[in-house]
Amino acid sequence: VTGGVAQLKNLTVPASGGTTNTGFNTNATGWTYADWGQGGGEVNIVGSYVSSGGNPGGYIRINAPMGSGDELGGYYQQAVTTTANNPTATLNFDWLVSAYAASPITFKLLVFVDSATGAPTIGQEVWSSGEITATQGWTTATTVDLASKMASVGTYYVKVAVWVETPGTNTGPFTIG
Repeated sequence: VTGGVAQLKNLTVPASGGTTNTGFNTNATGWTYADWGQGGGEVNIVGSYVSSGGNPGGYIRINAPMGSGDELGGYYQQAVTTTANNPTATLNFDWLVSAYAASPITFKLLVFVDSATGAPTIGQEVWSSGEITATQGWTTATTVDLASKMASVGTYYVKVAVWVETPGTNTGPFTIG
């Protein structure tokens, strides 16, 4: 109470926000692409921005061309900062499989949240498409819980990744947007 007037102070100010450039309408600014586990002699997996055909505008795409005996992936990442301990954090996104040829050993879309930049670790994902077995149009993944990986104040990295393993015969291409 000051000067006969009482004021209440909110001690837990909620905050909300999101990743930058969520619509990919003109480019992929804010998102960084990197190869994952690509070794010598393997195909060149590529991340790129596509300006139209997304849901609704542009989108990011990861393409693994035809290959044999490959175990590799690619991922886009973006830093996200939280100013609260144990925040509520969810991710909503649309995805499609625009190329699927023959039978890979494994082909998945994965989402990770890590406290460090760089390649993710399979088994630590917060969401998985499960084994992909065919092309598919735009599909929505809603309310993917990220909070378990964001327990304290700090910067985290949301990573949207593709992992593919091909048998010893030419298999592919495999493309996810």
